[in-house]
Parts: sequence; C-alpha cells; structure tokens
Amino acid sequence: MLARRKDRLLELDLPDTICEKVDITNIDAIREAVQKAEDKFGPVDCLINNAGIMLLGLVWEQDPSEWQRMVDINGVGLLNGIHVVLKDMIDRQKGTIINISSIAGRKTYPNHAVYCGTKFAVHAMSENIREEVADKNVRVITIAPGPVETELLSHTSKTTALKHLENRTHCMFFS
Repeated sequence: MLARRKDRLLELDLPDTICEKVDITNIDAIREAVQKAEDKFGPVDCLINNAGIMLLGLVWEQDPSEWQRMVDINGVGLLNGIHVVLKDMIDRQKGTIINISSIAGRKTYPNHAVYCGTKFAVHAMSENIREEVADKNVRVITIAPGPVETELLSHTSKTTALKHLENRTHCMFFS
C-alpha cells in the first residue's frame, strides 16, 4: 500500500502488507515501492489508483500553483501508477487497474473547473487505455463516486468556494 502518509496505512494494522510513503508524482519512488512489493508478493495483479486532491476556487482567483498540483496528482500521478505496472500486466496477459475518479468527471460544478477537468481526464485516459489493452486481458475500470466523507475539502484554501458548496442543496459538505 502506497500513500503520502505512511502512518495512516500502518494504523490499519493489516496483515501481509507492505506500507510505503510515496509521492505519486515521483515515478521512480512508485517503481521502487512496487518492486519491493513484487519481490515479496509477486507481480501486481491489481492496481487501485486512489490518490487525488481537490482544490476549489474560481479560476481567475485561484493560485495557478493549485491547478498544477491537481494536474500533477490527479492526472500525472494516475498515469505514473499505470505506467509502472501496465507493461508487465500486458506481458502476463493478466491484470486489473481501477482508477478512482469522481462524479465531477462527468458533471461540472461552480468553483470546480480545474478539479472537474482533471477528473474528466481520468475518465478519458482510463477509457482510452481500456480500449488499448482490452485484447490483452487487462481490465481498466473507473469508479466515480459522488460526495464521500473524507478530508478532501480540507485542502481547499478558498473559503468562499467552501461556503458556496455548503449552500448548495445537492451537495454535501464534510469538514
């Protein structure tokens, strides 16, 4: 199991696991952690790409560095994980990649322009890769949940975006 916060993984106290602190934007770190796991457990049969960040705000008010973080984590990070395991899955004619997206990958919301863009990209990349590897017995699945109680919103620096979200009747707000 790979995450930016290894302590959270260790708290799960799961048997037969390796927990590694990895920055999903660093492909070499992912490659190293996957190799460590494969040395112990064998080839990766299933990858679950769940890393993501949601920084809400209006594009003209938002710091462009927040856009870059979302693109790097939600897009490039997803591709990094796929890249590290996919060739071996193709060679073995076996494997499943599960990419966690969001309903925001199918519908837009105020203050979500860049986040929605990254999640639309997850859907598009997943579908395209799925088509490319379907005849190689490798599955690519996209899961797109709606609002889920996580700390995802706690990363948003724009309080006006959060207040707007709280006031929308069709959205749930979790603090």
